[in-house]
Amino acid sequence: MPLLFLGGLCLVSAVLLVRAVMNLYAKPLLEVTMNVSSLHLNDYDWSNVNTENTFWTYEDDSYTSVYGIDVSSHQGVIDWEAVKESGVSFAFIRTGYRGTESGLCTEDEMFRYNIEGALEQGIDVGVYFFSQAISVEEASEEAYFVIDQIRNYDVTLPVVFDMEYSAVGTNRIAGLSRYDKTSFAVQFMETVKEAGYTPMIYGSSYTLGEHYMLDYLQEYETWIADYDDNVKYPYHFQWWQYSEEGQVPGIDENCDLDIRLIQKGEQLEAAES
Repeated sequence: MPLLFLGGLCLVSAVLLVRAVMNLYAKPLLEVTMNVSSLHLNDYDWSNVNTENTFWTYEDDSYTSVYGIDVSSHQGVIDWEAVKESGVSFAFIRTGYRGTESGLCTEDEMFRYNIEGALEQGIDVGVYFFSQAISVEEASEEAYFVIDQIRNYDVTLPVVFDMEYSAVGTNRIAGLSRYDKTSFAVQFMETVKEAGYTPMIYGSSYTLGEHYMLDYLQEYETWIADYDDNVKYPYHFQWWQYSEEGQVPGIDENCDLDIRLIQKGEQLEAAES
């Protein structure tokens, strides 16, 4: 194994150094504050959802909304200029995924094309990673993988932990407990947070409550997938994926459609800053 010497210190190979950093920041879930008091119900009134157009909107006395999309290589080559002209204001772009059989972190083949195309058109960008982590160390590896991918891009929206059962191949995460999944989600999001990004967790109304210990996740932003005009997830969330069959100009394949729910006071503060 090659050795490097710097200032009299013996350093092991770069691979072991990265693993050492991961272990340094890895912490047991029990060391993370449980925010039981903040496990509060959302106060959205779903009669205020406007579903007349492709892009849904939400408006009441307390909240307004903007709409966007999330995409990956599954959407093929996207005409981002046409997407912008359709009114899309934000996009979540898949950076990559961990293979369900290989266990390797792999970049989405359209990631750089998509993020550069969206940013060039002035579309706000967030990113997500399809996790299949089966240890805290793997969750850290995924987070650092994403951080390295986006460090040269202006990512102003959240960096998302997306753990789902795979529709193809081996279900690598099938044997994980709720404690395991929560630990890995927190590890990923804390690592992202320490790097200066806003972390977020993604899941459906069903899977979030079924797969995670929600008491540990309340300090992070939440992105709900619920393909109905009345979201069943009872707790507070900020982002809503309401369709997986969207038809958007500039995109040949169906894509996911999303709403960002914004408190009106927060919108005013952002405009003034």
